[in-house]
Formats: sequence, C-alpha cells, structure tokens
Amino acid sequence: MPLCFFIGFDLFGFTFIFQLVIWHDTFMTAIDLPKKARLLVVDDEAGARESLEAILEDEYQVVCVEDGHKALAAIQKEEFDLVLLDLSMPKMGGIEALEQIKRHDRFLDVIIVSAIDRALEATAAIQKGAYDYITKPFDPDTILARVDRALQKRYLEQEVSFLRSEMAHRSDQAQIITQSKHMREIFLTIKKVASTSSSVLINGESGTGKELIARAIHTASERDQKPFVALRLELHEVDVDARSVGVRAVRLDGGLVS
Repeated sequence: MPLCFFIGFDLFGFTFIFQLVIWHDTFMTAIDLPKKARLLVVDDEAGARESLEAILEDEYQVVCVEDGHKALAAIQKEEFDLVLLDLSMPKMGGIEALEQIKRHDRFLDVIIVSAIDRALEATAAIQKGAYDYITKPFDPDTILARVDRALQKRYLEQEVSFLRSEMAHRSDQAQIITQSKHMREIFLTIKKVASTSSSVLINGESGTGKELIARAIHTASERDQKPFVALRLELHEVDVDARSVGVRAVRLDGGLVS
C-alpha cells in the first residue's frame, strides 16, 4: 500500500491538489536496520533448529531453545527483535507459548513455524497475534524474506513511536529526528507547506503517522500558538463541506482532518 500525501493550494479562486506518493515497499526498505537483529528460534527438533540457524546466522544473531518454557525464560532475560516459534511442541504447545510471549511483550512479533498439514492451525495462530507463518521443509529465500519483512515492520513502528515521543516533548518546535531519507524529504515538504496558508489533506493507512505529520505542520507554521484540534472521522463516501477543509469538494473514507 502507498503512503499518500495530498497537498492543496488555493490560487485565484481555484484549488490545486498535488499528490505525493511513497510506495510502502520502498518506504520500508529505506529504513536503516540495526547491524545484527536478535532472533529467538524455538523448536523441539534439533534438526529444525540447526536448519533455521544455518539460514539466518549470516544476517542475524540467532539464539535457539527447545521448548516454550525456555523461550519465555529467554525473553525475560534478554531482548529479541523477532521470535520463530514451532507450532507443535511437547510441554508447552506453540499456541500457548505465543500467548505467553504476547502477554510479556505485545510488540514482539512472532513467526509461526509449522508443517504443511497444519497450515490451518498456523492461520489460527495469526488470529491470536502471530505476525506470519512459514512451513516445513524450509525454503531459505522465503524464510529470509519473511524475517526481513517482519523486522522492517518492527523498526518502522519503533521509529513512528519515537517520533511521536519527540513531538510530545518538543511541542514548541517543528523538530523531528529520523534516519529515513524518504522521511527527511517529507519533512522538507512539511516546512514548505507550513509557511503558507494553504489547506493540506494527509491520507494514509491507520498507524502510519498522519496526525504526527499534521502536528508537525501546525508546529512549524505561524499558527503554532493557536490550538491544534484533531478530528477522527469515520466517513463513508460522504461529501465534506468545503468550509471544513478549505477546498470546494473532498471525498473521504476516514482519516484525519486538521
């Protein structure tokens, strides 16, 4: 999915709307990942643990344990970026281990490892909070791609969380810190827009930081001493009155209008 920014300008009675689109995949891969993410592999079969470790060890720090109890003990002592969890294990099954891991750290993503004939159970595990699942026998390219995607998601969420925190503590300044080249380009656009009195419509998926961008525009503008009011609308194919957003006609299906 693309991350879209619609920037509108009123000129001579006409409204010009420009669309800035950053494709999700490009945006995700632009984030600089830590050198060695820490992965926890949980599987009661020694062969499976060794196979996963061999596939992953060149790119990541890999810690292997053989059951759910040891997995819980490990995440309580150390910090991990991702867990690969076997679905079928003695003592503590994969579903129970997943629930315990999520109870300990709901932001820690888990990829379920299962046999092909247990794919339905793996799908059910996703409904309980697992991020994804892979099946045995292992395909190295598939595993590396799934792990990379999960880590990209985690680091993006961490960066958005960090930016929210920065904005909360720097409400008097339009200052955002990021390592992403694409985000820095967006911030340059924020500064340009903030210096005008033009209307701006920010559109994107839930959780992508629309309100954060809106606050940054407000803080960087001459209106920063005035209240910032966030309206969370649930609209479905409704014409919004031009006076609400400063344009003649806009159609929304949800999001933030400031």
